[in-house]
Amino acid sequence: MSTQHPQKKQPKNLLGEDQTVDRVEKRSMVTREKIYDELKKIFDPELNINIVDLGLIYDVKVKKGEVGVLMTLTFPGCPLAHVIRNDINDKLRGLDGVKEVKLEITFDPPWDFSKVSDTAKEQLGII
Repeated sequence: MSTQHPQKKQPKNLLGEDQTVDRVEKRSMVTREKIYDELKKIFDPELNINIVDLGLIYDVKVKKGEVGVLMTLTFPGCPLAHVIRNDINDKLRGLDGVKEVKLEITFDPPWDFSKVSDTAKEQLGII
């Protein structure tokens, strides 16, 4: 004897739309947290510390798939700036929902060790 289970209805959101669509859209939605998580995967090629913990990222803005990153470098003449810039563009453009990346490098305020996280200081042997 087989029992048939009634087919479950898909849950609806407040607009009467299938919530499974909502979940897919939320997964591909770009957030500041996702951007920071991705930026933590990018390492300064000389120090081998991620650029977030190194204090190089000053701000991240996200709006409708456009990502703006304001950052600095350890010093203005950094010979590997293009490597970091390319890594940022490649990683962020690889995220679902990112349409455009605008990267701005500033030296105002200039980078100094006060911007380095405790985790990075430990990695550098400073604390």
